[in-house]
Amino acid sequence: MLLPPSNHQPQVPPLPVPASCSSGSLLPVHAPPSSSNCVLQLPPAAPANSESSSITTFEPFVPFDVMRYNKPPSINPDNNKYKFIDPLTRDFLDAHQQDGGNWRACIHPEGALYFHDPTRGVYTDSNLQSEYRRCKMDSCVDEVLALMPPGLQLNCDKIELVVQLAWNQKARARICRYYFIDHDKHLLFWLHELSTVNLFCGVQGVEKLSHIKYAVEHQYWQHCEMYPNANLPLTRLLKELKEVVVHASAETITTDVSLSPFDGDELSKILDLIGQLGEDVGGAYSICVIARFMRYFTRAKFFNFCGLPAARLDADQTVYKKKKKNKLILVLSWAFNVAMFGAPQSHMEELRRVWVDRSINSPRWKNFNSNLSSEWSGITIYVRATILAFRLLFLLNHVSQL
Repeated sequence: MLLPPSNHQPQVPPLPVPASCSSGSLLPVHAPPSSSNCVLQLPPAAPANSESSSITTFEPFVPFDVMRYNKPPSINPDNNKYKFIDPLTRDFLDAHQQDGGNWRACIHPEGALYFHDPTRGVYTDSNLQSEYRRCKMDSCVDEVLALMPPGLQLNCDKIELVVQLAWNQKARARICRYYFIDHDKHLLFWLHELSTVNLFCGVQGVEKLSHIKYAVEHQYWQHCEMYPNANLPLTRLLKELKEVVVHASAETITTDVSLSPFDGDELSKILDLIGQLGEDVGGAYSICVIARFMRYFTRAKFFNFCGLPAARLDADQTVYKKKKKNKLILVLSWAFNVAMFGAPQSHMEELRRVWVDRSINSPRWKNFNSNLSSEWSGITIYVRATILAFRLLFLLNHVSQL
């Protein structure tokens, strides 16, 4: 949804320079392409001092929609510019790796290139290799900051901003997609109305703000994974993550209806992995590890309606009211089950344990796939043995007639 631009968007003076934010890069989960008609490009580059006739609209979005993995390929395999390396070459910085104004080029541990303004605490995946695009980005950032309430300002330790420039070909409008990060509350916030379609990940019956909080926090951890900030209290976060993993491990050991997104073996490996970080945890790679696992556990809380009176407390429990089924469908299902000697009913019971309330329990899903593969392997061996037996009988019968 594209929101109309504000009628009054004054330019704001430069903000006071806070302490510099150290940043690195990190691994986000592969996000599907955005549903908007936007691409991560502005119109063809123009001189920095030219006035653009396009209108800028502001669109709130979430880290899940950051277009990092679905960029079109741009490398021509026929372009082999460097046949030789000049003697005494010791500087291997490309143009995009050089600083431009306040923007610093950063490389994610996974390899992605993004840009960071440590003066104001702003991140973007938009390509800012040209001065023209940097000017457009600065202009959009100033307009977004002008919309902020007087009591809020960017601070790389507490409040940060992510922006992304896009271009709507149909409307011929420049789009500034953005979200703010509140590190103290582990949440995101916006200045415009945000659609919850992507935020809720298909979960139905969401009615409470305390429930929505976990969906927003899930996006917060994804942001920390994509744009790691070394000023985060990593020691405290690591301790919290260890407690979460230990609790999930205890549940997995003592019950077979655990809501953990990982099975016992995986939890043991996770505990060993984060144990390797030690007390002096720091750096982009450590932030990546902590944020990724915190994201999975936070998402599980949202899926299981954590903190509500109707919260799901075990993997077999449904939280939705049952709807009456059509009698004709029930009769046909019963007849089909009888005709198939009860096999559909058996598989349906297994599927109900795996897919409760249209939400998949990951450990059970893996076990279900393993059992199904073993079952099909057994059936395949039986069918092959039967075919070989018939072939042998046919061969013996043919030989006896000679």
